[in-house]
Amino acid sequence: MGPPRRRRPPLLLLVMAGIAQAALAAAAAAARGRPAVAFGPGAAALGLGRRQGPERAASWARTAGGWSALAPAPASEGGRRGYWEVVPSPGLGAAAGTGAAGAGAEAEAGRGEAIPLDDVGDASMASSSILAIDPASVGIVPVSPDDPGAEAEAGTPPTEASAGPASRGDEGAAAEAPPAEIPAFVKMFRGSASYISNHRGTTAVYHIPGDLLDRPGFSDLIDDVALSWLLGMKLVVVCGSRRQIDDRIASEGGGDPIRRSSIRVTDAATLRIVKEEAGYVRFEVERELSRALRMVKRGRTGEPQGGDPFVGNVVSGNFYSAQPFGVIDGEDYMYTGFPRKIEVGKIRQVHSANDIVLLTTLGASPSGEMFNCNSENLAATVAGSLEASKIVYFTVSATAFLNRRTGKTIQHLRVTDARNLLRHYRVKIHPKGFASVDDSGMNDSAGDTGSEGGPEDDAALAAHNSPAVIETLLKAGWAVSALDRGVKRAHILAPTDGSLLQELYTRDGSGTLISRDLYEGIRPADAADVGGISD
Repeated sequence: MGPPRRRRPPLLLLVMAGIAQAALAAAAAAARGRPAVAFGPGAAALGLGRRQGPERAASWARTAGGWSALAPAPASEGGRRGYWEVVPSPGLGAAAGTGAAGAGAEAEAGRGEAIPLDDVGDASMASSSILAIDPASVGIVPVSPDDPGAEAEAGTPPTEASAGPASRGDEGAAAEAPPAEIPAFVKMFRGSASYISNHRGTTAVYHIPGDLLDRPGFSDLIDDVALSWLLGMKLVVVCGSRRQIDDRIASEGGGDPIRRSSIRVTDAATLRIVKEEAGYVRFEVERELSRALRMVKRGRTGEPQGGDPFVGNVVSGNFYSAQPFGVIDGEDYMYTGFPRKIEVGKIRQVHSANDIVLLTTLGASPSGEMFNCNSENLAATVAGSLEASKIVYFTVSATAFLNRRTGKTIQHLRVTDARNLLRHYRVKIHPKGFASVDDSGMNDSAGDTGSEGGPEDDAALAAHNSPAVIETLLKAGWAVSALDRGVKRAHILAPTDGSLLQELYTRDGSGTLISRDLYEGIRPADAADVGGISD
């Protein structure tokens, strides 16, 4: 057998060797005198690459004319060692002008002038890069070409239309021209300024059902959540996993899940499924949130800059303890529980670090047992304990409250009106997490249409008994429960694209707002209302 074949060193080692060689040469030059760098005509070193070879110590540099070699300048040209210059690289990039013809042209142009290193900065490097703009091709023109005064100020020669007497006689007409229309984005952004200011620094709890994870617009929803965080809101995200658990039980042949008053009876086998599916939902939401938060602020290298206040993380853990339901009405709920205590101090500590808190439906008891909690009840409890400014419930189906007499969508409900609505539909919310909708209440509501019976009544009854309607009523019940715990406002939103931003940062919103205070009404004006009145 012949001698073993010599392996070429990896490209990364060659690059590091070139960088180290350049650093040592610059240090040696600095010890002798003032270090300098010299560039060939029209070239700029944007990075180091491979060495040229053993016959001449050099590194490749990306230049405006292609690839060139960065090599030590002879002592006769620089006067002392430690000077560098860019010389043409033969055989590289003939299309870029650095082949045989390019090398000859470069040789005729000279070897380049030595420039001190202190005079070479980012601006000079950028000015000679391949992305630079020729200053001779840059002109200054008025933003409004129809304004003769703007043309004169910009130094543009007046045209025949603007220089003639007729145009001078039309100065009065030009002055009376209507102002330019403000772009829609500018109007929207100015209108959102007060909402951005009001929401900055406030705490909000978002409840996201597990049904939304597999929908195409889920990433956009998470992007909107991250944007509200960027605008200064302190967020707690509570994610449910009801659909994932139901699908898992059905796929394993477990039959229909056992529920009492919309609460799952969790046995030992079901608890194992709950742990797995809740963990899956948690990591999916955490993955999307991490992506969205990293997209908010990036440095030049593509990574979040350290120490930046707008770089956040997603934190999940035991931020609440749970306790079991026990036996209610002769039914043992086993591992089904409800929140016992919310660790408010720990959540606020996470918020002080500008991070987002993520909670699942699994809570641990002081004895170490795990309990499956209702996610809507958990969100209401957390929001009340934190004295949150808002709680937002996203629905699975796009539904809204409609005034049958006026035919208009109801966008705002006072908490008293919401309680009357729940009482009319016979919706009951238990403090421990029970929620139920009486079928008789749904039937009575369907009979309020004013018809005398028949297929139309049957269709109305079927529509009122649909899962979408029942879900919306239950979300309204949990919203009222959160308001009773001290939350100021509750929002019920359909999972449409941009609904969260429209609800938070526009006047009309996109969903249904339930508030304890007077959102819109008549009151005496004060000094703070002068600006709005004048507008």
